Amino acid sequence: MNINVSRSKFLYGRFRKLKLYLDDEYSSEIKAGESIVIDIPPNAKNIHGKMDWDWRTTNVLSIENIGEGEQIAIEGHLTLNSFRWLGFLSIPIRLKREMI
Repeated sequence: MNINVSRSKFLYGRFRKLKLYLDDEYSSEIKAGESIVIDIPPNAKNIHGKMDWDWRTTNVLSIENIGEGEQIAIEGHLTLNSFRWLGFLSIPIRLKREMI
């Protein structure tokens, strides 16, 4: 199944690509402000993103039962926690499912 993935422009990681992983296997990369279509295998259970040296991760999003008319939106969120900005915790970027 092909799913649209869009990434908003946000201050954090604006000039870096976000690597997307399906069930911990590399799938593709996406730039800020970009929209891509990725092929999701029927047995895929989740998706998450990594940035830089692959130890800075986003949340893990379940893609089981994702259907037509849904897309994955990648958005930055404001945080005052400096550990998140430095990537010691999860990075301040969220993946979420939304209707087109």
